[in-house]
Amino acid sequence: MTRLPHVDSARHFFRDAKTFLDPRSAFHLPARLAYTAVAIGFGLALSCSSTMAQNAPKGTADHIKGVTSAVDSASIKANTATSKDWPTIGLDYAETRFSKLNQINTDNVKNLGLMWSYSLDSSRGVEATPVVVDGIMYQTASWSVVHAIDARTGKKIWTFDPGVDREKGYKGCCDVVNRGVALYKGRVFVGAYDGRLIALDAVTGQKVWEKDTLIDKEHSYTITGAPRVFNGKVLIGNGGAEYGARGYVTAYDADSGNQVWRWFTVPGDPNKPFEDSSMEAAAKTWDPAGAERRGCGEAPGLHSGHRGRDTPQEGVIVIASEAKQSRAAYNDFWIAFAPRNGEILSQSLRTSGRPSSAPSGRS
Repeated sequence: MTRLPHVDSARHFFRDAKTFLDPRSAFHLPARLAYTAVAIGFGLALSCSSTMAQNAPKGTADHIKGVTSAVDSASIKANTATSKDWPTIGLDYAETRFSKLNQINTDNVKNLGLMWSYSLDSSRGVEATPVVVDGIMYQTASWSVVHAIDARTGKKIWTFDPGVDREKGYKGCCDVVNRGVALYKGRVFVGAYDGRLIALDAVTGQKVWEKDTLIDKEHSYTITGAPRVFNGKVLIGNGGAEYGARGYVTAYDADSGNQVWRWFTVPGDPNKPFEDSSMEAAAKTWDPAGAERRGCGEAPGLHSGHRGRDTPQEGVIVIASEAKQSRAAYNDFWIAFAPRNGEILSQSLRTSGRPSSAPSGRS
């Protein structure tokens, strides 16, 4: 459900933290040329459309559409040079969380004061870091509610409530929190507490598509983590190992919402076929007597970067998973994937507090 804007005021910003962006000059359509009029006209239409969006008044629908549609893997990577925006969780694909901006420094920080405040309408936990592009902020609160805010004024643009059943809060270990959204090509992606992955229009907050990511309804699966998007693939993990849920991470097509691939963190029912060679290999390390306890190894933590042998444009998604069994063969592990197809690039195990490397490859 999307709610219309209203003036509201709990999230704090400061009067000296201003955005300075000079408007760019508009392009002028040249005279049509014989034989090339169609090609030139099409190219200029795209160019002018982008320029008009950039020159639109800040916070308007045209402005929001222009700046959010420009967010993709290439722009996120390019932004690392300036930190002008905060387009993805952790700022960049390495999730450094370190801004290069220097307008606020040790000399003038004492002059900061409250410019506006915004109420997230929540009395429960709030753990998300906002995503911000050219002054347009996307923030989540408890129950996976998404807020779009004009960071220049503190005014609400829209809110979206996925309608999670308020009676199902018990399914999670640690409150009904949400750790943020992903922004990609004009869409906002959020993982709902009840296991749905939802794509929203960044301008209006209207739902574009929705997918149920849960493999069963018997276990207490939840999603509290933020999705990551790489070259058109939206990746999301899950929580629930505390209650016996089997961990996995899934990639969906950002445009259609169709599932691209899925990888489980631990073996499943030994009476069923293995999902891939990595599960077959992993099953050999598990005590058959503990098969009923294989619901563990949740994958709530997805960390992105540009490591491994994949191309820098593609990036690497790293799954941080924790095995919750007290007598597990290992305590936790890290696995680096290629987002395009789920290929395992490298992995690291931590046994009894000591890290050790494991060879690349699914097996």
